Amino acid sequence: MTTRIGPIVLLAGLALACSKEANTPPPVLNTEPAKAEANTTTEMPAMRMRPAGAQTDQLAAGVLDPRSERLAAIEKESEEAMDAYFKAFDAALGDNKEPTAEQITKIREQVTEPDGKVWLGRAQQLLDEDPTDLAALNTIKWMLGQSEVEKHRPVLIGLVEKHHMERPEMGELCGMLAQNDRGLLEKMSVNSPHLDVRGRACYAL
Repeated sequence: MTTRIGPIVLLAGLALACSKEANTPPPVLNTEPAKAEANTTTEMPAMRMRPAGAQTDQLAAGVLDPRSERLAAIEKESEEAMDAYFKAFDAALGDNKEPTAEQITKIREQVTEPDGKVWLGRAQQLLDEDPTDLAALNTIKWMLGQSEVEKHRPVLIGLVEKHHMERPEMGELCGMLAQNDRGLLEKMSVNSPHLDVRGRACYAL
């Protein structure tokens, strides 16, 4: 019981501290996005982020609505495709633990990485149909975890701020917003009606 109370007390304390400082000017933050290093064709493939969510568990329990079921299918298909890609890449490497750039390039020519834009397109279609429900928020969360979506990030964050700021599920996004979307975190830490969300936002900041 003690291990469960600890994090809750911490989040509550953070939320209360943020509330007390709501009337003070916010600190000057570096709003410039971090520059990503160029990815050359000779690099080893890196595992993509897979944001934790309840879609798969809910699907197994048979409690998903139709839109959430579609999102769960997108998540499942993309993960299975990437898993197959990494297995094929590892198989092509064999016992070679230190491949040369030339060897990696040759493997990349033989083992094609799945095109993530396929699933992003399906997710965007789901979002375009209705950007206001919980399935939409979960779709945005999944999309923010995909490397190909960075140029669309401002639009996605705008939809979150417009339609979802009152939701208790916003706390699940805090970790993903810490690097590039601190302005939204500041608003959540002060304005969210949910103590848990305010606490998580403070912790992420």
